[in-house]
Amino acid sequence: MSRTKTVAVTASMANSYAVHTDIRGHKLVIDQPENAGGTNERPTPLEFFLFSLAGVSLLSLEQLRGSRRLNCAPSRLVLRVNLIRPGYWASRRRIVPALARFGLRRQSTRT
Repeated sequence: MSRTKTVAVTASMANSYAVHTDIRGHKLVIDQPENAGGTNERPTPLEFFLFSLAGVSLLSLEQLRGSRRLNCAPSRLVLRVNLIRPGYWASRRRIVPALARFGLRRQSTRT
């Protein structure tokens, strides 16, 4: 029996910078700001990526809290990316975000 699970996402883009997907019946859209050619009606790809990272991190922490009875309060995660310049720059064979620094900070929601 294989322990491998395959997760696949199909995305499409029509005549704008809005990218659409339907993941298990959940319709999601990302967009670009107006100054980058989009309509600024949805989160940007980088914002959605950071949200995904935060979600995975917080869900993993919650699973650890539940299974190992960790004594910590629910958390809020702050992810911040500092861009060298807006947009992307190309290297010889790939296009990569122009990131200067990526930061992650966990904050307890305990008051």
